[in-house]
Amino acid sequence: MKFIKYDVIIAGGSFAGLSVASKIKSGKVLIIDQKEPGKGVKSACGTLLYSVKEMGLEKVVMQEHSKMTLHTTFNKLDYFMETPFCVIDPGILAKKLLTRSKAEFLRARITGFDKEKKIIMTDKGNFFGKIFVDASGPERVLVEKEKKFNGHLSFGIETILPYQAEGLHFWYEPKIFKNGIFWLFPQGKNSRFGVASYHGETNLKPYLNNFVKKFGLKTAALHGGYFPHRLLLPVNESIFIVGDAAGHCLPLTGEGIRPALIYGQSVGDTIEKILSKKISLIEGLKQYEKLVLSRKKYYQALDFFQEFFISLPEKVFYPFAWIVSRKPVTSFVLKNYLKIFK
Repeated sequence: MKFIKYDVIIAGGSFAGLSVASKIKSGKVLIIDQKEPGKGVKSACGTLLYSVKEMGLEKVVMQEHSKMTLHTTFNKLDYFMETPFCVIDPGILAKKLLTRSKAEFLRARITGFDKEKKIIMTDKGNFFGKIFVDASGPERVLVEKEKKFNGHLSFGIETILPYQAEGLHFWYEPKIFKNGIFWLFPQGKNSRFGVASYHGETNLKPYLNNFVKKFGLKTAALHGGYFPHRLLLPVNESIFIVGDAAGHCLPLTGEGIRPALIYGQSVGDTIEKILSKKISLIEGLKQYEKLVLSRKKYYQALDFFQEFFISLPEKVFYPFAWIVSRKPVTSFVLKNYLKIFK
């Protein structure tokens, strides 16, 4: 039986998978996903402005934000950020990353993977590869799920509505919704309204409906899904794992775009060295694993604070949040948050 051969096959056209492909300039590369790039995005599309500027992707920015507001039952708290965040257009980002790559894109469903023969089976045919990347999100289509993987997943849904505002807004009101948070991310003429459960609760639409009613609005089309809050092993035998498939989404904040871009570029650079025969596949896998696991302590700290804060009574949580809102403390927290990928 004949198979179409590729040097690199990337399972998943996520930001992580596209970022990997954008750095590979040698060999024949294939990206496989059930949806077109930029479609079916689960992210709230908020990230640090510098992360897209460093990649020369300023055109994907829809609105910049230098202030974050936390709304509680007691009061609202403002956090002024020296390093601004932004909300990006996922469709434009996906297209720009794909344009920067030499990869072919195949819209198909992966139905199986033979590790020994290095063959990926899809509903559009079978493909042979030399190097594989799993960027398929929590589904992890090329690697088995780790034990208790489902126990480390959060779940969120979001709707985009016509509403203009300034700053990123979060609502933490455990009496209304326990173990989760609401958000409003302005992006020009529209805003992204969402709700997420840190414990993976999926029946969130009633909560979102009530949330948007506060603004005189009605829920429109929904998007979202599961996202991890625990760092997993970034390699599995000879497979690179990146993005949500490797648990790269940051706990507590839920920021997933920046880790996907940074780790994706790292994997792409590593694969380029392998294809150029500067390092072996085994060396590349070890280098990437070492890089990711060097950040494990930061993930563990954020995971701890995620569980710690949602376990506190609101009357105890509020003083903590108030202290962090003081400018010197906000600067200190943000500085250390940025260190995760420095």
